[in-house]
Amino acid sequence: MPGNLRLPKDKICTACHTDKTGLRAIKDDLWLHNTTAKGDCLACHDAHQSKQRGVLRRPAEQLCQPCHPANKLAALPMHNGTNKPCLSCHNPHMGKDRHLLIQDYREVNQAAKREL
Repeated sequence: MPGNLRLPKDKICTACHTDKTGLRAIKDDLWLHNTTAKGDCLACHDAHQSKQRGVLRRPAEQLCQPCHPANKLAALPMHNGTNKPCLSCHNPHMGKDRHLLIQDYREVNQAAKREL
């Protein structure tokens, strides 16, 4: 049976993934995706059970729909008529503004490191 987490749920991932923290976003003047800002990594990631790339809960092309329904996005002119996966244009964690566009800022994945 699993035991208690060593850190609160909203801090356990960023203890090692320091490139995804609010402090880092402030330092680099970046906008955090709402889920990232709340520290709710587990909304998208499943570190122990996932068989998906990036330990995602579902395939990347299906990842955003639970919070961003396709029917609402289709009403936006820039999304109308496109079938491209969200992550082909948007960063999943942070960006220069609330649109999180890759063309404005390319998120770089850094190796996880525990800061003591």
